[in-house]
Amino acid sequence: MRLMVLALTAILMGVAQARAHDSANDMLPGCRDYIDVGSGRTLTKDADLGAAAECLGTIKTLLVLEELLTPPFRFCRPKGVTINDAIELAVREIEARPQMKQKSFVIMAIAAFQQRWPCR
Repeated sequence: MRLMVLALTAILMGVAQARAHDSANDMLPGCRDYIDVGSGRTLTKDADLGAAAECLGTIKTLLVLEELLTPPFRFCRPKGVTINDAIELAVREIEARPQMKQKSFVIMAIAAFQQRWPCR
């Protein structure tokens, strides 16, 4: 189990390092494109499906690691919450704090999940 966590963490960190632009501000357009696709909206011509897939992969990884995170990073997602719900929550919470958009998307998403889904 620890090996799996280490491997997933290494993959996530590798993706973040490979793409020098891992700020919330850089990731938001792809997340918005993902939400638009899921909502059935027509994408604009400058939509980036690669960035949408990166957003999806990042959030999915966080949700997979959820149970393995320890305080202060732990959050407890309620049953029935989907990946789509998590992406929409992360986008909504990050957009509500424009002064923080230069921070890491992963950290901002975890903070949003902790605020909305605290462990009790």
